[in-house]
Amino acid sequence: MGNKIIHASDCALHNEPYKPNGPCDCGARAPRSALECAEIIRGADYGMVDEDDARLVAGAYIDMMEENQRLKERLEMAHVWQMIDGKMTRVPVPEDETIPDGIECREETIKLQDQHIRELQAEVKRLRSAMEAIGV
Repeated sequence: MGNKIIHASDCALHNEPYKPNGPCDCGARAPRSALECAEIIRGADYGMVDEDDARLVAGAYIDMMEENQRLKERLEMAHVWQMIDGKMTRVPVPEDETIPDGIECREETIKLQDQHIRELQAEVKRLRSAMEAIGV
């Protein structure tokens, strides 16, 4: 996520061309935002949403995204471990991707176990045939 600051449309930073731009006077903060923040602010620009409400909603959204990222880190969902050059290496998961959850992992494990069972059953069948061939 970026660090673009979303300012109110009447912020002094947007004074030009009528007068020189000035320092921020809208109390904007640097969001780690997504499209929703931009849409909320754009709605305020067109009078569809009160600007103060838009900033509150955008701020709440930003707080939620930061908490979401904190929880992903805590649950170890923001990275995976991969063997790179013979060493286990922590690799970040791109934001637009997810890692398998516990159920998906269990299902993949069951598939691997089923495959291994089929291989062992084939080996048992082969060995029994070999034993019958030599009279054991």
